[in-house]
Amino acid sequence: MNTTTNTTPNNNTLLEVFMSLNSKDDLIDFLDKEFPEKCASPGQSIESIWLEAGKREVVRVLHSLSQLEDMTVREQNLINSPELPYMDNPNLGVFPNIEGI
Repeated sequence: MNTTTNTTPNNNTLLEVFMSLNSKDDLIDFLDKEFPEKCASPGQSIESIWLEAGKREVVRVLHSLSQLEDMTVREQNLINSPELPYMDNPNLGVFPNIEGI
């Protein structure tokens, strides 16, 4: 693929679009639109089918890694949350004191 000559519907080159991306989510969205899920066409060569499948697999892997990173960040935020002070206080044990409830 020659990214300097291929264009998007707005007549921007793919390289220009890529350079304008600001985050990993923008990159994944861009790749998702560039290489969408699709079925093989009648008469399409097996090589072409494998090539398209490989491109799409890259998008799937990046999407999965992004979701995993987001879950890890949420878990770290929960662990470090000030709403759970007993987690950092060894005098309270594993659970907060619930006597009198």
